[in-house]
Amino acid sequence: ATPGETLDRETNRWHGVNALSLAAGALGVLLGRPGLLLVAVVGVAYGGLALAARPPDVHVELSRELDRHTAAPGDHVRVTVTVRNAGDSLLADLRLVDGVPDAIDVVEGSPRTATSLRPGKAASFAYTVRATRGDHEFDPVTVLARGFSGAIERETAVHARGDAVLTCTPRLDVGDPL
Repeated sequence: ATPGETLDRETNRWHGVNALSLAAGALGVLLGRPGLLLVAVVGVAYGGLALAARPPDVHVELSRELDRHTAAPGDHVRVTVTVRNAGDSLLADLRLVDGVPDAIDVVEGSPRTATSLRPGKAASFAYTVRATRGDHEFDPVTVLARGFSGAIERETAVHARGDAVLTCTPRLDVGDPL
């Protein structure tokens, strides 16, 4: 998703439950087994819950901090991302992927996290990158959120406040005079 765009997707998490429920119901009728019918009713109820699910409203504030803005090639730079639930409802299943520039490698930790956040609460994660020559602008953070059923997920890209560029230039030593 691009910043400001929201994509909603079905996760298909419940499709197997629906199929098994219908099969159990058919077997219950054919074999005259009330227990199988009860299993089918419970499965259909969960399947109905999944069909009625809506994607969660995602209102988050993100910030990204680099422990330094300039580095030499090969230097390690620590990146910390903080997410705060700025909405009114619980984000039961929240997943974040930081937009690490393609030209730099993550050498420690992970630019991904999964959490759940009550309204007003925050969580942070950190990782370390190895600097390479050039100016490297971080992309927006990809945010995936699912409700309690997990039937539908909402994806959006959110710009993080704070540091967005890592500048890497080689150190030049002054040579001996001629």
